[in-house]
Amino acid sequence: MKKVITISAIIFLFLVVKTGLAQQEPLFSLYHQQLFLINPAATGSDENMQAFIDVRKQWSGIEMAPRTGAFGLHNSYSDKVGLGFLITNDRAGMIGRLSGNLNYSYKLYFSKEKKHNLVFGLGVGFIENKIDFGNAQVQDYNDPILFSDHDGFAFDARFGILYNFRGLEIGAAIPQILDNNIDYNRNGTDDFTFELKRHYIAHAGYRFSFYNHNLDDEMNKVKEAEEKFFIKPSVLYKTELSSEQIDLNIVAGNPNKYWLGFTYRTTNKSMVAQGGIQINSLGIGYAYQLPNTLPTEYSNGTHEIMLTYNIASKAKEDRKVNEKILGMNDRQNLLKSRLDKLKSDVDGIKDGEAETIGDDEIRKLEEKLQAQIDSLKDKLNSLKSSDGKIIYQDNDEELNKLKKDLNELRKNVLLIKGEKVYEIPKDKGSSDKKAIEDGCYVIVYSFRKKDNAYKGVEIANSKGYNANILYNETRKWYYIYTAKYDNLEPALKDMQQVRLSNYDDSWVHIYKK
Repeated sequence: MKKVITISAIIFLFLVVKTGLAQQEPLFSLYHQQLFLINPAATGSDENMQAFIDVRKQWSGIEMAPRTGAFGLHNSYSDKVGLGFLITNDRAGMIGRLSGNLNYSYKLYFSKEKKHNLVFGLGVGFIENKIDFGNAQVQDYNDPILFSDHDGFAFDARFGILYNFRGLEIGAAIPQILDNNIDYNRNGTDDFTFELKRHYIAHAGYRFSFYNHNLDDEMNKVKEAEEKFFIKPSVLYKTELSSEQIDLNIVAGNPNKYWLGFTYRTTNKSMVAQGGIQINSLGIGYAYQLPNTLPTEYSNGTHEIMLTYNIASKAKEDRKVNEKILGMNDRQNLLKSRLDKLKSDVDGIKDGEAETIGDDEIRKLEEKLQAQIDSLKDKLNSLKSSDGKIIYQDNDEELNKLKKDLNELRKNVLLIKGEKVYEIPKDKGSSDKKAIEDGCYVIVYSFRKKDNAYKGVEIANSKGYNANILYNETRKWYYIYTAKYDNLEPALKDMQQVRLSNYDDSWVHIYKK
């Protein structure tokens, strides 16, 4: 019986060491719930501070089978910087591995909504490998090698990069980037060296989100969108150039209640069933890998469980509240601007001093659009079949678009002639004013009160515009404009862009002396 135990231990040790040499990094199945486990660029990726514990027991039921534990804590300390640490303990038979890393991430934004960004991550720390011969089951107890352990220590670093564009996520990481060696020693002498292999990880996924849309009745647009369900397929590739791991994942669920997932690991054709629930700030995840590589009478499969706790920051909660307040103020100012514009239009009609269409430039553009509409009508009539049905539908769509453009032109262009209009400085402390030049101005706000005009400029500038204030002394109105053009067509194009991005009620003022 002792011979069987001895032979089994030696074979098992050989398999574990061989696997460890090829894939020295700990293996996880729930990394998609904490990307921080495999990529330092995910440090501080959540709005709240996150603490988590992950425990994995491989080949359950077999003595001395691999066991892995991980503990991590990470947080975002600003919109750009994340900090955290990760400790992992990996043990298989007589071989143990303890590692620790301090991680830092820095984020670059490419859009105002901050959903398009690129993140760089760096982790520095240590790796300690230990061979505990005291756990060996052998017959010869007189060998002095069994009375001492072998310890090795080396500094470690890892690098990662993560690209996010709305639901798309593409990342890469290089653990053990220093490619150091661990020298094992016993009684102060070096016995042998363990080479740390540089690993390469690539992963990508896309999150399909389905929302509950809460409408703002006053603004007639979405004021808040809450994700009610998601589906995220993803893939992971990991190698150290002598072996590889390929995972095909799919996860779906409600982000605030539950999720279910499945992984197919192509390298050993294993399958992993996963699931989890969210209870307030506590998340619980579980993964079960089917025992496909070992007979079921020896192994009950591989189990992994992860506990995640979100620690809300009062400062971040306050910042969210402030952002909501600013958003409400913005909507309130926009509503005031719409009301003021209506009053301004009414005043213009009463005074008879404003024409919506009357300037030669506007009339020419209107005639051009109408000519295109008439031309398309003729084409449509020529393309009708004998039964009167339209054969070519695209022209019909283009016709509707031109009609819409013509209506927009009539509604959103205001010509003002012979009125006293000045540009006033954005600095409240200055009273200087200068006469404006003739041209087409893209207007986003109009106000009766000067103080409101200054607030409107601040809001527009916070959205990335270089806004200025016009004062119509004849009408007693303040207008906030974001751009000026000599011709109407580019002004209308800019107005459409402004409407799509921030101000869906902007218009064009044409000033003539």
